Amino acid sequence: DIPEITQTLLNLAEFMEHCDKGPLPLELQLLGEKAMECRAYAKALHYKEEEFHKGPTSEVLEHLISINNKLGQKEAAAGLLEYARKNNRTDMKVQERWHEKLHDWDQALQAYSTKLETQPDDLALVLGQMRCLEALGEWGELYSVACDRWMGTMAEDLRAQMARVASASAWAMGEWSMMEEYSRCIPRDTNEGAFYRAVLAVHKDQHHVAQQYIDTARDLLDTELTAMVGESYQRAYNSMVAVQMLAELEEVIQYKLVPERRLPITHIWWERLQGCQRVVEDWQKILQVRSLVLSPQEDMRPWLKFASLCRKSGRLALSHKTLVRLLGCDPSLSPSQPLPVSHPHVTYQYCKHIYTYPHRRQEAYWRLQKFLQFL
Repeated sequence: DIPEITQTLLNLAEFMEHCDKGPLPLELQLLGEKAMECRAYAKALHYKEEEFHKGPTSEVLEHLISINNKLGQKEAAAGLLEYARKNNRTDMKVQERWHEKLHDWDQALQAYSTKLETQPDDLALVLGQMRCLEALGEWGELYSVACDRWMGTMAEDLRAQMARVASASAWAMGEWSMMEEYSRCIPRDTNEGAFYRAVLAVHKDQHHVAQQYIDTARDLLDTELTAMVGESYQRAYNSMVAVQMLAELEEVIQYKLVPERRLPITHIWWERLQGCQRVVEDWQKILQVRSLVLSPQEDMRPWLKFASLCRKSGRLALSHKTLVRLLGCDPSLSPSQPLPVSHPHVTYQYCKHIYTYPHRRQEAYWRLQKFLQFL
């Protein structure tokens, strides 16, 4: 299939629908699938909606949820999920991955974990669970799952499916030897394969090797990015984030090699982060790259902004974890003790965080009063 030709045929099919002679004699399912393959999501939505009206099925619902999500129509996607919940048909049960598509990671994780209790060897469920843990920033638990599964007998193709998420968990935990083992199973001819190998090379100060991998990853992204930018910036955004991460990996090398560039690079990183969409998963990936040379304690401002983003996005567990990391302790373990005040901005942010919980607002007032007394 050549995308350009497929796109032309889809345009023709759309044109013929408005003609007196009627639509082309093509199956709606075929048109919908081809539109999705070409990332022509508006067309795909039209055809999948027609399929839905003819007879809703679990597969059609999943496609509609995915398409609406990609088009930024979150309410429509959530409405479809609610429709599936209220419908008692056996062929239209809510699937775990539907929650994933809506970025409802807590619900998705709960659904995967529940199913894994009865189907512990189902790799699709394990991979789903791992993706959720990655999105939620539960690196310790994710790393534990990765290690447990990796040590067992597993076919190479299954290892390849798990390798990217496992590598991400090992990186976050600072387990570089395990990250190297995991990343070996990520195909070299993929963007992820080149990227994680570049990260390892940067860690080892093999800067020339790292640059080669960065160039490879950029070449692999080029075709995909060119095709999607032609449609819209929004649809190309995920690839743009990947390109930004590659650029910042190059800047990490500069940061290491040229001390006088460190302050300007840090300033550029802050300005660039301000221009990113407020998507928790994207910020998490970008900050992870920067952590190769800057710990959260060394560059608190973006991490505080990240904690604020998590709080406003309803990702309270990740917000708490980030603030605990910056504070150097977990105040929830000793609620009668005053908050640390060595970093006032972090302390204030923590007060805002606990105020988000209705049952902890009194505690937030008390802690804020103690904090103000110190000031």
